[in-house]
Amino acid sequence: VMKRMQRSMEVLKTSSQNSAAFKQQLGQTQGELELLAGLSGVLTAEDYVYADEKDYQDFLKLMEQQCSEAVKNVQGENFEEFQKSFNGVQQICNDCHKRYRFE
Repeated sequence: VMKRMQRSMEVLKTSSQNSAAFKQQLGQTQGELELLAGLSGVLTAEDYVYADEKDYQDFLKLMEQQCSEAVKNVQGENFEEFQKSFNGVQQICNDCHKRYRFE
């Protein structure tokens, strides 16, 4: 699941580079954000390894919310606000990985 989420993040980084790239990839950008939100929901399942950790669950809820905010900005074709919300998505990933990423 995390590998697919990482692939979504890589696609989204290309969308956030500039306004032209953003406008060319609106559909794909929205789809990847919706996928990220959905996969975040999957990771809240009771049988997932960190299901009993409140902090982990909080990160996932924040991720779903931030992705939803980014989707609204994509739908409104607002590049500047999309960048802000996508930066928030990246920050949530970074903060969570500091605590929960083990390779």
